[in-house]
Amino acid sequence: MALTGRDEGRWFLTVDEQQGEFLFLADGETRHMTRPKKKNVRHVRILGKLDDAEKTLLEVYGMKDAGQREAAIRTCIRRYRQSWEERAARIAAKAKEEA
Repeated sequence: MALTGRDEGRWFLTVDEQQGEFLFLADGETRHMTRPKKKNVRHVRILGKLDDAEKTLLEVYGMKDAGQREAAIRTCIRRYRQSWEERAARIAAKAKEEA
């Protein structure tokens, strides 16, 4: 998730290896895989890793149609975001019960 800049609060998928202090991110909407966002790691909150991240990225890279690649990235982000938010809600509910 981006912490600063115009894309603050947006969720991204890392689509290339980290180079020094920078990550290369795509969201399938405004930032496509062919032109990823170069973002300083200090300006990004890493929220975790997909269980099937390597497999998913290999499938995305193997797609010839750019539209399919971007749709796959959006689906991947949506799926992870939903599971992350559900997990956060369960933790909050558990903490509320214990209080």
